[in-house]
Amino acid sequence: MQLRAINLSFVVVDIEEAAVLRRKLVERTYTPAIASHISGILQQLTSTNTLELGGMPLVTLNAVLNDIIADSSTTSDDIMKLQQVLHKVQIEVINRYNEITGSC
Repeated sequence: MQLRAINLSFVVVDIEEAAVLRRKLVERTYTPAIASHISGILQQLTSTNTLELGGMPLVTLNAVLNDIIADSSTTSDDIMKLQQVLHKVQIEVINRYNEITGSC
């Protein structure tokens, strides 16, 4: 039984969202498995405002954004920008989930 390919997710961030996202991602320390995905996301943010994310990078960004937003050291202004990005990421997570399960 061959597994079918799952679509990539595209998350468009505006300039302000990208700046906050870059800064907050760089401030943190990650395990090697997560760091490779975060590194790829940071590389994309240096040249484009559209993140192209496969399964694990998408799930990783979702988890890391939730963690950053929940961190008491994150300012309310940063939370407002990151919540917008998190919402976009969560929509893509739902889309990929529905694709995998055959929903919709």
